[in-house]
Amino acid sequence: MPRYKGSTYYLAGWVASGSQPVLLGILPIASYVARVHVHCTTAFNGDGTDNITVGYTGTTNAFSTNADVSTTGVKTITLGANIGYQTVSREINAYYVNGGSEPTTGRALVIVEFFLAAVVP
Repeated sequence: MPRYKGSTYYLAGWVASGSQPVLLGILPIASYVARVHVHCTTAFNGDGTDNITVGYTGTTNAFSTNADVSTTGVKTITLGANIGYQTVSREINAYYVNGGSEPTTGRALVIVEFFLAAVVP
């Protein structure tokens, strides 16, 4: 369920080495996705690349692409191609994407900020 702070709503969840993908919540129809945040508190230790993307089934990087979580800290986000106005309601997930073996450690907080907008007539 979306949470509300001021005029901004958000979906949030923790991605961990043993729990992926993670359902962040359901994005309502007529939402405007503005930002995605990833804060890695424990580095993922897969033996290849360690990335988190945010999206939905079929387009796993719709809102953010490849936030490197092989080190801790607040990550620089490259926004996905579907950022902005959303015409349908859908489940939003955070996906851990590894280039090698599954990690045995790793934890990151993922937040999607959005606003409610008018429905397209």
